[in-house]
Amino acid sequence: MDSLYAGVDLLSLDAGNTILFLDHARLEAVAREAGHEVDAATLIDCEGQAKRALSGRGEVVRVAWAHDGAPGAASWGAMIATILARAGVAKAELPAVLDHAWASHVKHNLYSKVPEGFSDAMAERRGAGGKVACVSNSEGMLDSLFRELGI
Repeated sequence: MDSLYAGVDLLSLDAGNTILFLDHARLEAVAREAGHEVDAATLIDCEGQAKRALSGRGEVVRVAWAHDGAPGAASWGAMIATILARAGVAKAELPAVLDHAWASHVKHNLYSKVPEGFSDAMAERRGAGGKVACVSNSEGMLDSLFRELGI
């Protein structure tokens, strides 16, 4: 079996929660701008709860909102709505908050936190001859985001 993979040198990474992570401080600011008192620490906890819900171990919050038909927006909206609902935002108020958050997300992706040292590690990997690929089911804004983040 070793000979089958001889010479293969590829690191394939997903974007979300591998390369890019939710910027909880920005989501806090967006929620506060929309009139909701939430804090980043609570959002971190609620993100974990939302991930468990999305994997079938809890209720996923889905609401109709202005941009839920945009590419990638339905799943993004379910995740952000579930986080915010668990942080105390009333379900009836989620559509307005999602609309506000989406506008911020389109300007600069809310999933824009990159682990410290990531870019250097990938440059080292490529410098050693390794190939690096990112595979994602994101909303289609990764090319510009990666350029903006220097990845």
